[in-house]
Amino acid sequence: MPMVKIAYIDDMPDADEAFIRAHRDELLELAAELGLTDLRVGETGRMVGTATPDAVPLAQYEFSARASSRLEHIVRMYSGRVTSNPKSSEDLRKAMPL
Repeated sequence: MPMVKIAYIDDMPDADEAFIRAHRDELLELAAELGLTDLRVGETGRMVGTATPDAVPLAQYEFSARASSRLEHIVRMYSGRVTSNPKSSEDLRKAMPL
C-alpha cells in the first residue's frame, strides 16, 4: 500500500498571489466542481468567489480545505459579498480576477 503524505495546516506556508496564479487552472477546475465562479485574488492566500445557486453547501469553506490540502499551501476563500462590505479588508474588496 503506497504511503499517503498528510499535510498539516500548521506546517503549510500561506499561498501568495504568484503561487495562486501558477495553479490557476487547478483552482478554476476545483471552483467549477464546487459551484464557485468569479474567482479573484487578494493578498497572501486570500481569494474571493461567488457561489452559484447550485453550489455545494458551504462551497467557500470546502474550496479552502481542498485547495490547501492539494497545494500544501494555505488558501482562504471568502464570499463574493465581502466586496460590497465597506468594513471588510481592502485587499478583498479590491481583489483582482484570477
